[in-house]
Amino acid sequence: PEYIDYEGNGAQTGDHLLNFTLTDQSDQSMCLSQLLGHVLIVDASTRWCGPCNEAAAGSAVLWEEMKAIGPSYITTLLVQDGSGLPATLADSEWWAETYGIEYPVVLDNAGQTASSWGVVNYPVFLFVAPTGEIVQRWEQKPSESDVLNFVEFAVEEWADDLRQSVE
Repeated sequence: PEYIDYEGNGAQTGDHLLNFTLTDQSDQSMCLSQLLGHVLIVDASTRWCGPCNEAAAGSAVLWEEMKAIGPSYITTLLVQDGSGLPATLADSEWWAETYGIEYPVVLDNAGQTASSWGVVNYPVFLFVAPTGEIVQRWEQKPSESDVLNFVEFAVEEWADDLRQSVE
C-alpha cells in the first residue's frame, strides 16, 4: 500500500528503478512496486546467454541464503528466447522449472523494459534498496559473495524501510 504510487525514474546507479507491470511464469500480473520494502536483485537475462543461465542455476539456493539474512527477493526479467526472439510464457515457465525458481520470472514485453533500462548486453543485474533506489548496476554476473554482501549491507542500511516478512 505505501508503494502504490511508486513510479521510479531510471535504471542506472542512483536512480529509482522504473516501475513495471509484467506477467510472471504463472501467467500472473506482477509489478515491481509489490517487491519494494525488500532488498531486491533484479536481473535482465535471456535463454541464449551462458552467464544468464549460470546465474539462474544457482539462484534458488542464493535466494534462500538471501532470505536468511533479511527480507529479500530476486526477480528475473526474461527478455529473449534461445534464438534471440522475444521471450514467451513458455520460456519463463521453462526457466523457472529448469532452475527450480519460485521467485518471479517476468516476461519483457518485446524488449520494452530492457530497452527502457538501457540494457544492450546480458546479463544485467540491478542491486535495489528497499526504497527502489538502484545501489549498484552490474553489466555481468556478480559473484554469490557480491550478492550476499549487498544483502547484508542493505538490510543494515535500510532496516527501517524493510517489510517484516517475505511473502
